[in-house]
Amino acid sequence: MMLRRGFAIVATAVVVGGALDSAAISATIARAGRLSDGFSVAEGSHLVGRLFPLITYKDRHGWMAYLRVRGDGAAVYDAYARQAHKLGLTGVAPSESACRAAGAGVEAGRARRPINQDLVCEGVQADRRDLYFELDVRVCTACAPPISAGLIFFIARNGVGLPTRPHTRPTAAPTVGHHPPSVQLTAEQARRARDEVPTTGETLASPSFFSINAFRVISGTRVLAASSLDTCTIQDTTAILRVTGNPTQVFAAYRRQMPSATLSVTHYKAARTVGSMRVRQARDEFSTITLTTDDHASHPLMMVYECQGA
Repeated sequence: MMLRRGFAIVATAVVVGGALDSAAISATIARAGRLSDGFSVAEGSHLVGRLFPLITYKDRHGWMAYLRVRGDGAAVYDAYARQAHKLGLTGVAPSESACRAAGAGVEAGRARRPINQDLVCEGVQADRRDLYFELDVRVCTACAPPISAGLIFFIARNGVGLPTRPHTRPTAAPTVGHHPPSVQLTAEQARRARDEVPTTGETLASPSFFSINAFRVISGTRVLAASSLDTCTIQDTTAILRVTGNPTQVFAAYRRQMPSATLSVTHYKAARTVGSMRVRQARDEFSTITLTTDDHASHPLMMVYECQGA
């Protein structure tokens, strides 16, 4: 995963109580409704796949959670923001200031869609160089296929507990008035968002004109969920895939699609056992791919994350 929003360490998900406990991560996979470190799956959403640890940051721990959003986008965002506040992340803004109607088309290069049909919410808290938290939710009824998803990022220095001196990035005022509009998929739109996923040879997300890379689905994987959360200025993609082929070969094939495979950018890789999971990860300035295998799971799972132009 790349450094986002000019912050020093970037992240994925939610850890606020000391170093990441590998046993706790394993427990969250088996216990429905639980995430980690006090967080739980909010009503109107559910976790896709599993939590994905971050293992390529020296002296830091973190994880990522990709969510399918079934309810009203702003309400689901607020449910997670309230959990963050209770755990000391009080800099995470409520939906009134964290959500925008992206359909207004105010940003160059983005498709102009009818207002109230594409809601994007983004809440961030950073505590100096020690902790970074981000909560993203997007519901787009006008997209093809429709999008209704969320992503929780977190990374923290090992040993860091609840934030004591929060330093938050100012959040732009909403473009839709004091309260964000209610945007929720219909049953048919939710079916399309779930079922209309990229297949072998197709891109995980439609590349923009300025993008430098576009991940394609390879043989030996099946997309469980994929979407753009519209939080990066050029392009962003998050996808969860089930690995049906040889995990080593599949990981290598997606690694060859990362920008660092062809560009001179810094990259990192690591392999580690976390609880019952065996984790492999590759990361560069623009993307992160994470492979998890578990003797208790029917198939290995992979997360592909890309952000260009944070």
